[in-house]
Amino acid sequence: MRKFLLIVPVIFLSCEGPYPKDVLPPEKLKDVLFDITRADELVDLSSITDSTYRGNQKRYALYDSVFRIHGVSKRQYERSREWYQSRPDLLKPLLESVRDRTDTSKKPKLPPATKPV
Repeated sequence: MRKFLLIVPVIFLSCEGPYPKDVLPPEKLKDVLFDITRADELVDLSSITDSTYRGNQKRYALYDSVFRIHGVSKRQYERSREWYQSRPDLLKPLLESVRDRTDTSKKPKLPPATKPV
């Protein structure tokens, strides 16, 4: 009976999976990070063309939209980011995936338009 009582907690603890409950799985975080990156690019581009643009205000509004679209809270995103930063072995492939997805130089280029005859 004692052995049974020792094994049961181990089974329940091992069922949690590789990620804590409040940490986003890699695929979900990839999507959130991709959209955060796109929001940053939009704000940065707008700031270049308009010196009166309120970049930080717009940036935080876009972040809130990204969180709402993906159904995550700011706290959940921040906790996930902190957890992955403490695990470089998992963070590196995740960030490389986001980088590859945003890298426009790797996207196929369209052929030049032909003039009608």
